[in-house]
Amino acid sequence: STNRPFQIEYQDGDSVTGTVGVDKLTWAGLTVPNQEFAEVTHGDSFSIVCVEDGLLGMAFDYNSEAGAVTPFHNMIDLELLSEPMFGVYLGHGSDGTITLGGVDHAHFTGDLRWFNIVTMSWRDFYPYYITDDMDDSYWDTLTTTGFWEINVHHIQSGSNHLSSSTTAVVDTGTTMMIGPGNDVGKIAQAAEIGRA
Repeated sequence: STNRPFQIEYQDGDSVTGTVGVDKLTWAGLTVPNQEFAEVTHGDSFSIVCVEDGLLGMAFDYNSEAGAVTPFHNMIDLELLSEPMFGVYLGHGSDGTITLGGVDHAHFTGDLRWFNIVTMSWRDFYPYYITDDMDDSYWDTLTTTGFWEINVHHIQSGSNHLSSSTTAVVDTGTTMMIGPGNDVGKIAQAAEIGRA
């Protein structure tokens, strides 16, 4: 353990605390020595609803509440991947998979479409760090790609069309769908899932 504390608060209100640990990570035959990770020692109402050892984030390093370099970033730096990309298949009536270093062409047809990650100013990403006495122009020149966020111009789910242009965060680390109630309702209805 590094004895470095961390706290994570999730969108649903649950939170966990603990310390940052270090261990060798082996995933799909790829080994990352000295990978930092969050060791949870306390969770308010956090409960594990299925058999799992934990969560492995695929977000950017600066989204790490524990201040760790992510395993994916370490794999890129260690040149363990054939390409600096990963693909996710969520499964439909079967297990999902994650492909490191590329995509699994068995899980889609047609051509891949690439989208730029939305860039925002640090002012938008970390508004609580900026105080009135700071130079505004400095913060406006710094940019970040906060999340796997993309511009969305049209969404269609079955025969339901969602016409509003917006951005969306592609997040495999949550079971929630967050967005405008009307749009989320249409998607949930087309997918025949309940809505909380």
